[in-house]
Amino acid sequence: MKKNILYISYHYLPSNSIGANRSFTQVSALRLLGNRVKLVHASNDNSRYITNSDHIPHEDDISIEIDRGTINTLYNKGSFIKSLIIRYFSFLLKFYQHLYMFFFGDQQDWDTPENFDRVVTDLNDFEPDLIISTCGPIENHSFASKFKELYSCFWVAEYRDSWSYNPMISGTDPSDFVSALCRLRERKIIHTVDLILAVSPIIKNYYEHFFNKKTYLIFSGWMDSEKTLPEPVFTFKHPVKKNILHLGSMLLGKRSPIPLINLFERNALLRENYNMHFIGRDTNLFKSHLENTSYAKSSIFLENEISFMQSRAEGTNADFLLLLMMDHPGEQHVVTGKIYEYIFLQKPIIIIDSQSSEASKIVSKYNLGYICKSIDDFEDLLISLCKDYDVLKPSIEVRNQFNVLHTIEKFMRHLDQFSSKQH
Repeated sequence: MKKNILYISYHYLPSNSIGANRSFTQVSALRLLGNRVKLVHASNDNSRYITNSDHIPHEDDISIEIDRGTINTLYNKGSFIKSLIIRYFSFLLKFYQHLYMFFFGDQQDWDTPENFDRVVTDLNDFEPDLIISTCGPIENHSFASKFKELYSCFWVAEYRDSWSYNPMISGTDPSDFVSALCRLRERKIIHTVDLILAVSPIIKNYYEHFFNKKTYLIFSGWMDSEKTLPEPVFTFKHPVKKNILHLGSMLLGKRSPIPLINLFERNALLRENYNMHFIGRDTNLFKSHLENTSYAKSSIFLENEISFMQSRAEGTNADFLLLLMMDHPGEQHVVTGKIYEYIFLQKPIIIIDSQSSEASKIVSKYNLGYICKSIDDFEDLLISLCKDYDVLKPSIEVRNQFNVLHTIEKFMRHLDQFSSKQH
């Protein structure tokens, strides 16, 4: 049954963030399936992400102007400030994140009475049958709770990362004090949620166990585009070498290519057989290290963030797609968003992952590529692939399982069955 849907996502295009692109594909799929979707999102913040110039706003998009504050803007402006904080004040940054989230949440400027009144006015006589809110920030869900109260309709809260149990910030044990404290706040926010939409098993299990909520596991997926891809400009075909491409942020230096730069510096065979490209935010944090090498800089290339469509174009030139996970216990619960775009590109994935993450489990389950537990494993793999012409290639059948249109259609059928049982 076609529905009127109110979709709430702080992050949205024309921001080029992975969260914005995820929300865009979901909203696009919902609309293609015949639903009327009223989207509510924050105005684009250009201080951290580049603008997706291909995006054309939809007539049902409601954009809310947000004042993000001076500190947030300065922090996101340039890599020099980020590098300074990471290098000298990381412990203060972590303390600040904890303290701020406990008492204030993520984006106080989002869930306000003024913004609520603005959206209600813009909705006019639109009566939603379904509310979908994404996280983060947690204010997406607190904002949605007010519309749930107003319209008394079904509410789905999607979690791409759990909020009260964020292994990369709060710790690796959901029973620790930090997570328990955050849960007190979160439980009040989502107590009227009808269904949790979880992007990984750990999130699904967490909200079932600690919140006693009904859940549904969904893959974020990829989506076709009617737009013609631009020409690749950063990756280039070589008569001998194969291209290894890493797309996505270096996470302010916490996901570092330095061990790979050092590997190429000492291994001439790899330099002779591969070019490695890192494209995304914060790559320039490592340019000085690369420039000071004698040999690696001939085969490794660092480029700043590019548009979504340009990244797809670069992916067409890749022979292998690299997922570089952090060496941190919290990574075992992570399904990094770029894996779905990699699946779209249908190239073999190489994941370097010491923590056996959820992303590795997807690569293994669907035979999408190669899993390396260490840099040494990665070195051995590349040496073997130099000689191996029978390189694994993901199947088109597996690729199509992750088409977001198919996953959303399946979810909407489940939703109809779930809501009918409730009534």
